[in-house]
Amino acid sequence: MPKTIQLKEATYEQLQGYKVGGLTFDDIIRRLMERLDAGEFQREYREWQKRVVANMRRSGDFREL
Repeated sequence: MPKTIQLKEATYEQLQGYKVGGLTFDDIIRRLMERLDAGEFQREYREWQKRVVANMRRSGDFREL
């Protein structure tokens, strides 16, 4: 059953750039997801979060809750 997802206008426009031939948005998203599995994506995201917090601490903009 098809699902509706929310995209920002800029994201939608960027996604349209991948649309070639008879590819559907589902085809495009699946191909992109095949390049990075969910576990690897989550690990990369956690590492990015750690870098953001470290940068905030160095800049003095970080306060513990």
